Amino acid sequence: MGFEHLAQKSGQWEGFIGINEMLLFKLPAAIYQEVMTEFHHEQPLEEEANIRAKSENIAEDLKDSDGTSLVELEPDMKALGKRPRRNPVFNPS
Repeated sequence: MGFEHLAQKSGQWEGFIGINEMLLFKLPAAIYQEVMTEFHHEQPLEEEANIRAKSENIAEDLKDSDGTSLVELEPDMKALGKRPRRNPVFNPS
């Protein structure tokens, strides 16, 4: 209710609520949690882990003639990509 003015006027999705190419759908809370967890938890963790691995590789390569590391990663950098104790719960507000 209240979105009737955004209903598609023609085409395949006529009568559906939408703006440009985006459509509004209702979906079960369990599916919402799965999608949000994948896109806003799992994928960012994977990207963080990739950033940490690249940084560790660079730090490993940067050593002086004695083999002493010239770079030390900050503690926060070492924590990138680490899984929290529990998965988040997203609030569909």
